[in-house]
Amino acid sequence: MSYFTYIKNQPFAAITFTNELTNGFFLHLIRI
Repeated sequence: MSYFTYIKNQPFAAITFTNELTNGFFLHLIRI
């Protein structure tokens, strides 16, 4: 649960994490 607390304390980190997930998703689509 400490990771979620980190996201609450660091909004920018949460945005970066979401961007990485989105980029990975699009890369997965491109690979297919």
